[in-house]
Amino acid sequence: ADIIFLNEHKLKTEDVDTAIERLHELIPEYVSCHFSCSTSKKGYSGVAVLSKICLADKVSYGFQGNIFPDEGRALTIDLGSIALLGLYVPNSGQKLERLNARVETWDRALTRYCQSINKPLLILGDLNVAHRPQDIHNMYLRSNFNDMCLEPLSIHADDLESQYTGLTALKKQAGLTSLERASFSQLLQEANLIDAFVHFHPQASGAFTYFSQRAVQNRGLNRGLRLDYVLASNTLLDHTSNFPRLLDAFILDKDPAFSDHVPCGCLIELPPPLS
Repeated sequence: ADIIFLNEHKLKTEDVDTAIERLHELIPEYVSCHFSCSTSKKGYSGVAVLSKICLADKVSYGFQGNIFPDEGRALTIDLGSIALLGLYVPNSGQKLERLNARVETWDRALTRYCQSINKPLLILGDLNVAHRPQDIHNMYLRSNFNDMCLEPLSIHADDLESQYTGLTALKKQAGLTSLERASFSQLLQEANLIDAFVHFHPQASGAFTYFSQRAVQNRGLNRGLRLDYVLASNTLLDHTSNFPRLLDAFILDKDPAFSDHVPCGCLIELPPPLS
C-alpha cells in the first residue's frame, strides 16, 4: 500500500516522535508519518497516516464544526488531484449518550466539510455505523432478509423501523440505530458519495469488518458488522474522464486477525507525474 490510515492508535501527543522514529526503523519506505491525537482524554481515539509519498505540507487536521475537536478524529491529505480523509467517527456510546450529538451535529458538519472540498474525495476509516441489512450479521436470520436488501436506503429513520422486528435490542446498540443508519444515507446523498465496496462488489454477502471480542467465537462464525468504509466521490467512478480514477475497494477479511477490526482499502489511479 502506498498510503495507510490507522484508526484508534491511542497515542498521546508526547509519544508521537518516538513512534515515528520506530516506524521509520521498521518500515523506512513510509517516508511520511502524521498523527492526530486526543488531547481531551489520554490513551483514546486518534488517527494517523503512513505514506510512501512525501506529504510535507499536504496534511490538515480536523474540520470546521467538529464538536469533538480534541479527540484526534480527522486527518485530511490534499494530493492535488484528490483529497483523502482519514476518519474515526465517534461511537454513540453504550447508553447512546452521544447519539444526538453524532447524528444531528457531527454528521451534518462532516457533510458540509465534504461539500466544501472542491475536488474528488475519498473517506477511509471506522465510520461506526452498519448501514445496510447486509452489514449486520443478525439481520441474515430474518425470514424477509432478501426483501430487506432490495429496499432503498432511506434518509428517514422511521422507514427503517420494520427491519428491527424481533431484533429490538439492535435499536439500542451504537452504530446500529435507525437514526445513525438514516443519517449515513443522508451523508452519502448530500455529499455525493458512494460506498465503494458495495459499488464494486454489490453481491458480497457476510462481508464484515468488526467482530466483538466479548464472544471469542464471533470471528470464526462470521458474526460481525461492517463499520469500516471507503467512501468516494461519484466523479471517481467516471473512467471516461481524466484522472484520478477509483478502480476497486476491498476488505482484507482473510488475513490473520490482529484486531477486532478488519483492514479495508481501495485502489486508485492517479495522474502520471509531470515530466
